[in-house]
Amino acid sequence: TEGALVASIIRGCKAGREAGGVRVVSEYIGITRSIAFKVEDVKEVSEKIREHESTWKRIAEATSGHLKVLSYDIDTKDDVLFLTIRADTDEAMGMNMITIAAQAVGDFLSNELRIPLLTVAGNVDSDKKPSTRTKTQGRGYRVSVEATLSEAIIQKVLKSNSDALLQTARAKLEIGSKLAGALGKNLHVANIIAALYVATGQDVAHVVEGSLADTAVHKDADGVRIKVELPAILVGVRGGGTNLPAQKQCLDLVLRSKTKLRSSVQLAEIVGATVLAGEISLLAAQSTNTLAQAHRTLARGER
Repeated sequence: TEGALVASIIRGCKAGREAGGVRVVSEYIGITRSIAFKVEDVKEVSEKIREHESTWKRIAEATSGHLKVLSYDIDTKDDVLFLTIRADTDEAMGMNMITIAAQAVGDFLSNELRIPLLTVAGNVDSDKKPSTRTKTQGRGYRVSVEATLSEAIIQKVLKSNSDALLQTARAKLEIGSKLAGALGKNLHVANIIAALYVATGQDVAHVVEGSLADTAVHKDADGVRIKVELPAILVGVRGGGTNLPAQKQCLDLVLRSKTKLRSSVQLAEIVGATVLAGEISLLAAQSTNTLAQAHRTLARGER
């Protein structure tokens, strides 16, 4: 819906293409839910949860033919114990799936151990909220993407130069972000994630986790290397809004390439690559002080 952003992403994609493409690496962390119980003896209950691990895992996986428990964590504070379950939900993003599984596990442990179940969503999972834990441990897909831009590409496509990019990146990403205490040191990652999430039928509120990304810009022997680390890209190609007509059409368009990757993995990597394009182009615009001019020229609202 923003003309300046559409043009900017296209410019960033062009720069990446002329640089020979971008390098993307992804890791599936899994979707999480944190079940909270009220307990009197946290050590005893923790031990009993571990003793019953095979049973409650089987109960969780019985709620869906697509869910597989990957791991779990136990955290305690005062008289509250949190059991955070991390699961593979196949090609679905999986929040509904993991919530249903967490409810079944919570009910079982509450009855078996005679401890009150407080909630199946205890905020340790930080769903749709920024947190240091999500940034460090990841959630959904962790994606890393980078490109090296030559001086010729920076000048021809981005209308800037390497020194300007590096100076602007230092001021904005390193110094400005540190002064603000930012959890995500990036230019505008949330813009691109929000747009792609809307277009492909994802849960748009997960842009919160997506915005925890860090962008780094370094001088390279071949030019300037720009890298984005995204710890929490939550996407799926089944369920939710992915079957809506327009959203399904968008998914079909972006997933046309033949690949051995699972479709949801491919989508997560596409999100990462597009984010990089946005970071590249906005950095160039800010390094040349043409951001305001671009919005005046390309904005679709009234002037």
